[in-house]
Amino acid sequence: MSSNNEDIDDLNLSREVEIKSNNNGYKLVLKWLSSEQLVATLIGPGIKLSNSVWLLACDDYLADYWLELAAAWDGWSGDKVWTSLEGELNFSGSHDGKGTVTVRIQMQYGLPKGWVATAFLELDPGSSLDALAEKMKVFRDMQPGKR
Repeated sequence: MSSNNEDIDDLNLSREVEIKSNNNGYKLVLKWLSSEQLVATLIGPGIKLSNSVWLLACDDYLADYWLELAAAWDGWSGDKVWTSLEGELNFSGSHDGKGTVTVRIQMQYGLPKGWVATAFLELDPGSSLDALAEKMKVFRDMQPGKR
């Protein structure tokens, strides 16, 4: 089993980050393509879809979203939402108040005649969500052209 530091070292080499569900086999992989674009790949039982996602060059909101979830580890009401610049990738996170964070991932391409895919990632609040938020900060700082 690798430590968080080894995970972050691997992240630095690959310029990608992986967000895994605790129990259903789904994961989302994000990889930088340019200072304003990344590719998102949703992988799970019976599915593997990729799509380009546009961000602003100065966009810290993607990392901030995961930091906000981690900071509210003890729960929140309603959904915490993040949407990419053109809506190709959306997150909607909820907390059941009993120790599980569920993040609904929705990817879409070429609407109205393209496709939409939705998956649910279950995450543990606390130290594992903190580690994911830290990985997202490192991923943000690897954004090409970021100073």
